[in-house]
Amino acid sequence: MDNQTTMLAIAAIAMAYAATSFIIYQKIGNPKRIKEIQAESSRLSKEMGEAMKSKDDKRIDAINKEYEKFFPKMGEMMMLQFKPMLLILPIYIILTPIVKSTFDGFTIVLPVYLPIFIQNLDKFPNWRNLFGPIGWFWLCVIFGGLAISIIKSQWDSFNAKKKGDGSRPDAPKDDKTKEIAATPAPEMTTKTAPATEKDSVAATTKKTAEITN
Repeated sequence: MDNQTTMLAIAAIAMAYAATSFIIYQKIGNPKRIKEIQAESSRLSKEMGEAMKSKDDKRIDAINKEYEKFFPKMGEMMMLQFKPMLLILPIYIILTPIVKSTFDGFTIVLPVYLPIFIQNLDKFPNWRNLFGPIGWFWLCVIFGGLAISIIKSQWDSFNAKKKGDGSRPDAPKDDKTKEIAATPAPEMTTKTAPATEKDSVAATTKKTAEITN
């Protein structure tokens, strides 16, 4: 297998791993619930900081009571973040040795240097552009996972916007529809046409005939 084919094969395996991890996280991790808990934590921290700055003891006591109710949610969030790892970690443990043994001897030189934080800590952050099969695998996993997350985020935003526009009664209309809607309806009025001279003569003749008879 030539070097380019090996590079693409490792990238394909990494993308499959990234996509599988993302799906597991979405299905089991419940990211929506995690965001709700994180937002509530940020709100309480901000309110506590403002209360301490203003030395509002009553407000501080009220926030402390909210924190007492909030602490169990922190445990819930930790469990939601941990549960996907029960499936993702075994896949990683099985997959990486297979990649290393199957593509042993593969190397790739990138046109740019990247900081590596997990090796040669004495040279931190250890800028490198030469990677083996596992290094290339992880680069593809990281950037592939980032791309999947961005695409998912954009897709959710598009669907939310589309759903919002379709459900609102004041949803924007196209220019032609707006123009038609803005045009006032013509008034339906009835006017009596003025009598002509011929009509007046005919009426007088008819009245004279009635009197004569």
